[in-house]
Amino acid sequence: MFNSGTPSEVIAHPTGLPGLSNAIQTLHLDKVQTIELDYAASALGAIDETFLQRLYMAAQGLSFDSASRTASDFTKNIRIYYPTLDTVKGSIGGPDCAGVISLSKTHYSSHSFPAGCLRDHVSTRKGMLSHNKLLFARGWHVDGRPFAWVYVGSANISESAWGAQKMLKSGKMGKLTMRNWECGVVVPVPKEKLEGLELTDDGLPPMSVFEGTIEVPFQHPGEPYKGRRAWFGEVTRGDGLT
Repeated sequence: MFNSGTPSEVIAHPTGLPGLSNAIQTLHLDKVQTIELDYAASALGAIDETFLQRLYMAAQGLSFDSASRTASDFTKNIRIYYPTLDTVKGSIGGPDCAGVISLSKTHYSSHSFPAGCLRDHVSTRKGMLSHNKLLFARGWHVDGRPFAWVYVGSANISESAWGAQKMLKSGKMGKLTMRNWECGVVVPVPKEKLEGLELTDDGLPPMSVFEGTIEVPFQHPGEPYKGRRAWFGEVTRGDGLT
């Protein structure tokens, strides 16, 4: 279990993305060869590729600095589930029930926003909207063993939730700044569930591996937006709603 706190608390108790990295190491879920991330959130902040790289590395139990290296196309291994305007409009409660789901239009329109990672969050409960903060990870270790775990908590996808850090001239990361109080746990899929598991064509554990550990509440792998608009937490006349 890890939580966010003041900068002084961060030194004694790793939190945010460093806390996630620490938890992955403690649970011996590190030493990763390949990993896929599926993150369902109810709010997205001013994220960019650097933030996703920090998240991607923390999920492997790694730290981030100027020497950090990931594959240039690592974002293809990350899917972010957030509803489109069409999904919100078509839900049972409609836009009036989507007030706790938010994304700034300014953030979304930024050239640095990783819009290509977005997938429409369609609930497995037909017509329902979800308020999820779930990060599912699947992959295999350098020794060939498969793994799967899920973060269950209160952290949405933002620096406010996971911590902001600036790169110092030395090449190291500066002080971790937390703006939110968040709490969460990392729950590994039991080893016996992974033994003898039929892997996907990519050699990964399928999403069905989480059955019995936690329900996957969204349709996977999710539809890319393909020109559809994200839900921005408000409607305008141009959205076709009156």
